[in-house]
Amino acid sequence: MLRLFFIMLSLSMLEAALARDYAPNYDNVNNERWRCRLCPFESTTTGEISTGIINVTDGEARFGRDTGLKDEGNELSLDGKVVSRQASGDYWSIVTRQLALDARQIDIQAGKTGRYDWTISWRETPRNTWNNAETPYRGRTELTLPANWVAAFSTSELEVLNESLQTLSLGTHRKRAHIGGKVNLSSHWFIDAAASRETRKGNKETASDFFNFAAAMPMPIDYETDDLKANVIYQAKQGLISFGVNRSTFSNHDRSLIWQNAYPSFNGITRGRKGLAPSNEASDWSLDTQYRWGNTTISASHRDTKMTQNNAFLPYTINTQITTDTLPAPRLHGKVNSRHNRFSISSRVTRRFSIDLRIRSHERDNGTPILALAPIVGDAFSLGDKASRSYSFEHNEQQLQLHYRLFSGTRLTLGYEQDERERTRSEIEENEEDRLSVNLVSNTYKGLRLALTYEDTVRNASDFQAITNNNPLTVRYHQAARNQTRWRANVDYQVPNAPVSLSAYSEQHDNDYPNSALGLQQDEDSSWGLDIGYQPSDTLSISASHQNQMLASVTFGSNIFSVRDWTSSTLDQVRTTTFDIEKTGLMGSRFDLTLGYIYSDGAGQYDTEFQNLNSRFPSLISEHRGIDFTALYRASEKLSFKLRYYNEDYRSADWALDGVTTDTIRNVIGMNLVSPNYGISLINISFTYSP
Repeated sequence: MLRLFFIMLSLSMLEAALARDYAPNYDNVNNERWRCRLCPFESTTTGEISTGIINVTDGEARFGRDTGLKDEGNELSLDGKVVSRQASGDYWSIVTRQLALDARQIDIQAGKTGRYDWTISWRETPRNTWNNAETPYRGRTELTLPANWVAAFSTSELEVLNESLQTLSLGTHRKRAHIGGKVNLSSHWFIDAAASRETRKGNKETASDFFNFAAAMPMPIDYETDDLKANVIYQAKQGLISFGVNRSTFSNHDRSLIWQNAYPSFNGITRGRKGLAPSNEASDWSLDTQYRWGNTTISASHRDTKMTQNNAFLPYTINTQITTDTLPAPRLHGKVNSRHNRFSISSRVTRRFSIDLRIRSHERDNGTPILALAPIVGDAFSLGDKASRSYSFEHNEQQLQLHYRLFSGTRLTLGYEQDERERTRSEIEENEEDRLSVNLVSNTYKGLRLALTYEDTVRNASDFQAITNNNPLTVRYHQAARNQTRWRANVDYQVPNAPVSLSAYSEQHDNDYPNSALGLQQDEDSSWGLDIGYQPSDTLSISASHQNQMLASVTFGSNIFSVRDWTSSTLDQVRTTTFDIEKTGLMGSRFDLTLGYIYSDGAGQYDTEFQNLNSRFPSLISEHRGIDFTALYRASEKLSFKLRYYNEDYRSADWALDGVTTDTIRNVIGMNLVSPNYGISLINISFTYSP
C-alpha cells in the first residue's frame, strides 16, 4: 500500500509538471560529455609531435633529481603522440614523453573495444643526489687508494689525501619495462596478466670502518626486480570473484664491497669487506570475493605469501690474521610465510542508518633457522657468539562504524577499532590498542560544508622481556604503551552567486608514552591550511594557498644506563605558500598564459639539556622559491608554439654537512658534501605540429 501511494504521488507530480506552459532552452545544455553507446565507431587517426630546446643555467643534482636536468647546458625536448581508432572497434596509440632526457617515457596501447586490450610501457627515472662528491677511493666493488698513499692515524696527517681526491656523482637510474593485457572471455569472465622488469643502477654514499677508524665511500647499486602477475575474474550483477597469482624476484648483481684500509694496519688489517643487499624472491596467491544483496555488500579476501632468501654466507672476515670459528651454516635458508585475511560488510539498515564492519588479520610465520654467529667487530676482534633473531607475529584488527543521517545534508559517524598484536622473540610480546572516533559532516547550509573528526586511542603493552642488549628502561616507540589523540576540522565554502570558493583545515595529532622511563616521551604534529579560488569566467582562474606544519618531540636519555639525566627536544616547522593564475582565450583564442609561484621554508631546532646546561645544534634550514611561467600561442590549427620559464632558488644549511671536509674529523674520511644552495633557471622553447 505504501509503495502504491508513492507511485501515485510521483505520477501526479509528473502530470502537474507536464501541464505547465514551458519551453525548453537547448542552448544551455552542456553535451560535451555525452556518449552514444550504440553509434558506430568513427575511423580516425590523429597525431602530434612536439620538440624544442631546454636550457639550464647551472648544474645541481637536486634541481634535476628526477628529470635528469642536473647539468648546465642545452638539452633536446621531444614528445609525440599518435592515436588511431577504427570503425571495427580496433584502436591503438603511442605516446612518448621527453625521449631525449634521462626521464623518458613510452606508452603503447592497442586492443578492440569490449574484447581485449594490451599495453607496453617503458619508464626511466633518475634520482640524482650529489654532483660533486669527492673521495680518494677508486673502483666500484673493490675500492683501492692511490699507489703513493701513506697511512696515518689522523686525517690531518694523511699527506696525499686532498691531492688524491676525485670527483664523482652519486645517484641511481631506474629503467622499467612493462607489458600487460586484459581479455574479455565473455560478458562475465575476464583474464588479465602483466610482467615487468626494473633495473636500478648507480651508487650511493656508505661508510665503512676498522673499529674506530672510518671512511665514507661510494657503494655500488646494480639491482634487478622481475614481477609477474595474473588474475582470473568472474563478474556478475550481484558480485564478483577473483583469483590471482604473483611472483617477484629481486637480484643484486654485486655480492659485496671490498675497500682498502686508509689507516695504519692493526692486527694485519689491509682490506675490509661488507655484504650488500641479498637476492630474494616472493610469491603469493589471492582470492577476492564480493556479493551484493539489496542494500548490503559483503566482501572477503585471502592472500598467502611465501618469501625466501638463501644467499650463501660470506666469511666472517677476509683478514687472515684473525682466527674465526666455522660458520654454523653455509646459507641462511630464510623462509617467511605470510597470510592476510579480510572480511567486511556494509549495510544500509534504514534510510538514515547504515553500518560498516571490517575484520582483518595478518599472520607472519618466520621459519628462518636461528643461528649462533660470532661477528668480528671492526675487523679486529670478536665479542663471542650472538643468536640471530627470527621472530613471528599475529596482527588482528576489528573495526565498526555506525553512520546516521541526523537530517538532510548532515551525517554522524561513530567508530570503534581494536588492534591486537602478538610477537615471538620480542622485547614486547603483546600490544592491544583501542580507538574511539567521532565524525560529523554537514552540508546543511547552502555552499558550506563542514567536517569534524576526533579520535582517541589507547595502546597497552606487555611486560618488557630482556632478550636483547637494549636498555630495559627504553621500549621501542612503536611497541611502547601510548595515549594518542587526533582531531581535524575542514570547512569548505562556495560563495553563493559568486565565483569564489574558500577552504580551510586544521589538524592536531598528539602522542604520549606514559610508561617509558627513557626514550621518546611525547611528540606532536599540528598543521593548518587555507585555500582560495576565484574564477570569474571560463577563461580566467586564480587560486592561492598557505599551509603550516609543526612537529615537536621530547626524549629522555641516560648517560649511565639507568635514571634520566639528559633531555633532547626537537622542533621542526614548514610553511608553504602557492599562487596560480591561468588566462586562456587571448587574441581570439590563440594565446594562453599560466603563472605559478611557490615559496616554502623550513627550520629544525634540536636542543639537549644535561646537568642544567643547554646545548643546541645549529638550526637546519631550507628555503625554496619557484616561479613557473608558460605562454602558448596557436599559429594555426596544426601549429603551436610554447615558451616556458622556470626559476628555482634553494637555500639550505645542515650542520652535519657544512664545513665538514674530507679531513675535518680526525678518524673519519668524508666526501666533501655540502648543503645545496643554488639559483637556477630553465628555459624551454618548443613547437607542436599536428599533421
